[in-house]
Amino acid sequence: MVEPSLAAQSFSGVSIDTRTIEAGQLFIAMSGEQTDGHKFVGKAASANAGGMIIERTDSLSNDLRFSIPAMLVDNSHDALIKMAIAHRDKINPVRFGITGSNGKTTTKEFAAMMLGAIKQNVYKSPGNYNNLLGIPLALLMMPDNTEFAMLEMGISTPGEMKKLATIVKPDVFTITNVGPTHLEFLDTVENVAREKLNAIELMSEGQPVIANADDKIIINELKRRNHPYTTFGIINDADFMPNSKEIDNAGHQIVTIEGYKFRLQLFGQYQVYNLLAAYAMIRAAGYNFDDCNTEQIDLTSTDMRGEIISVNQVTFVSDCYNANPGSVQQGLESFAAMQSKGRKIVILGDMLELGNHSDKYHREAGVQVANANVNVAYFIGEDSNYAAEEAVKSGMSASCVHHYDQVETASVDILKQFSPNDLVYLKGSRGVGLEKILNDFRAGESV
Repeated sequence: MVEPSLAAQSFSGVSIDTRTIEAGQLFIAMSGEQTDGHKFVGKAASANAGGMIIERTDSLSNDLRFSIPAMLVDNSHDALIKMAIAHRDKINPVRFGITGSNGKTTTKEFAAMMLGAIKQNVYKSPGNYNNLLGIPLALLMMPDNTEFAMLEMGISTPGEMKKLATIVKPDVFTITNVGPTHLEFLDTVENVAREKLNAIELMSEGQPVIANADDKIIINELKRRNHPYTTFGIINDADFMPNSKEIDNAGHQIVTIEGYKFRLQLFGQYQVYNLLAAYAMIRAAGYNFDDCNTEQIDLTSTDMRGEIISVNQVTFVSDCYNANPGSVQQGLESFAAMQSKGRKIVILGDMLELGNHSDKYHREAGVQVANANVNVAYFIGEDSNYAAEEAVKSGMSASCVHHYDQVETASVDILKQFSPNDLVYLKGSRGVGLEKILNDFRAGESV
């Protein structure tokens, strides 16, 4: 397919997206449901890609056939996975696999920061690179000197976790919790737990499994499996629990575990669970914090996961990267406990991928909003109409409850309503795009 002089080639990285590809990277043309990467091989070549992996030769023009290295494979995704496993085995870091319905990204961020305070060469998967496409890419991004890798593992369909576990091959596996997520494909919360815990089947007995002692569904499922596990929790007896919890003058949570103090800078009481999960996995792997000032560890997370942002005298709690019934309930409980000099406003977007259960869970969310001691509530998305109806039925004044089908329309109206000292909670699934409201306000709307 190529000239002999092009056959031996090294690459600076791997890309499946010509919008972000860098010169010298290997472009892998993926055949997906939404688009076909083979349509963009010319654009990849124009961006000075170092080579191509393709499934069809007809995607290469005659000029490209003799100017760029290209490998023909039966399945580009399979080729990506094989490359990732080879890179994993070459580097062979200690791998921490993290899953759960809520908190897996923040737990990953916390764990990387905490382990990075006592060890060198700690890598974490970027953003939410956590599925069968993202995990191989995350592994291929690992620097050659990586000694520890924090890898988020997310599933949505039956059989997916075993495939992910084969790629990650975790040395330590942590499950934060389970809740009604991806019910469109998994139907029940028990099925969610069963699917997520299938990773254990690929682990040896001596490899630590970390679980939430306060999640009865997880513990019941673990008891069915012949694998030891370590627990963290707040309510039920667990191997790792807080010695104390307090709030400092800046409003940050100070949590003490085994005598070590940690400062949480994110919104939500549930962040304590994320901290405990991260702490438990590091301790179970055999490491401690004896030579570290744990209070100085910068425990933050990625954008839109509990950030507290002040813009023009209005305070936003940006927690809108994802949403499911469990995280909405926890978020509203934490928001209800917050103090505000002005009004408290909830902006709640649709919770996606709930299948036939969507009506039920959105109605429950409406009741929770009504009980959260808020002044005004905006509901955005088709199914959030159920939540708006239930909020009114549960005691909120109809004049304080508003529903919009689309965030674009909502943003125009909502920005006109903010007043100085308002406290605003943004919560919704990523597909709703609630961050537009905050971004539009930042862009120049005045109060």
